[in-house]
Amino acid sequence: MCDQAKAVCKAEGIDALQESAACSRRMTMHYSFDYAQQVHLPSNPLQPGPIFFLVPRKAGLFGVCCEGLPRQVNFLIDKAHLISKGSNVVVSFLHHFFERYGLGETDVHLHCDNCSVQNKNKFVLWYIAWRVAVGLHKSITLNFLVAGHTKFAPDWCFGLVKQTFRRHVVNSVSCLAAVVNGSASCNEAAVVGTEDGHNNIPVMDWQGHFAGIGRDFHGIKQYQHFRMRSSRTSLDALLRVLGGDAVFTGVDMATTTKEYPKHKCNSRTQLNRYPEHCMVVTLPLTVPPSLHNSLERIQSHFGSVKQSGDRVVTSGRSDHKYPRGLDLVDPAEGPSVERWTSLMSK
Repeated sequence: MCDQAKAVCKAEGIDALQESAACSRRMTMHYSFDYAQQVHLPSNPLQPGPIFFLVPRKAGLFGVCCEGLPRQVNFLIDKAHLISKGSNVVVSFLHHFFERYGLGETDVHLHCDNCSVQNKNKFVLWYIAWRVAVGLHKSITLNFLVAGHTKFAPDWCFGLVKQTFRRHVVNSVSCLAAVVNGSASCNEAAVVGTEDGHNNIPVMDWQGHFAGIGRDFHGIKQYQHFRMRSSRTSLDALLRVLGGDAVFTGVDMATTTKEYPKHKCNSRTQLNRYPEHCMVVTLPLTVPPSLHNSLERIQSHFGSVKQSGDRVVTSGRSDHKYPRGLDLVDPAEGPSVERWTSLMSK
């Protein structure tokens, strides 16, 4: 798949990620996505002693790699905008990637790991079925890596980011974005939200959006390959390839077909209950970020970590150089009492 994707990009003259209309190029492209281990801010190669005993601010990393170029978009998730690592976040970032960085391909191959909470669940299946049903793609193949063989392109790009990250002083999400962009030509940063609370890439409630439309698909874990097609006639039977101790299974699904007989439900599955409802491109509501820390934790974090950062890491730089989103604003100089109370009650 990787070699074919590279050959397609070379033939089409594509050398960078670009915003393209859906199905504007009749071609097949290969993408991979995964989470990386979170990093802590502020960070210094010469770690100051006081910060060793503290837990700095966390920042998440989620990457989607176009293996035909190769180029990877790294979503930088500040703690103030970190909702969860569930399917809502994964689907929202995938949707944003296809809308802003997709190459306009008609057919897609996706690769990811077997994490049930993030990737291998009915909500991700419903989303890719929805994309095919509304015409954003002609077909999508979702492939899960075999356990024990989960190292792929995103890990390569994450490794380059971590190497550069360990060599630089990083005080904020904007600094982290500069590190990602400068780590290698294959990496590009996409800041989900800034420290002051401004959100650039919202997380949407896809679970609630598909709750009344999607049909449950049982036994997801026993399959490794899922293919979504919009054609009513191009359905393949269940594919089982046995090799050694590993069992590779796949299933082909229709997004706009009628109910299948019970004796064929193992090889063909309809994921949507009401196809006519799926044919409208509507987006779900935005999920607002919530504050998970107590007021005491916020004040302690702001006072201790920030002071250590100003004294050793940032060498006395101004406060705005230290990451201080809504949950790190000093109550004495931040929002009003009413605003602070409303934030803490969410």
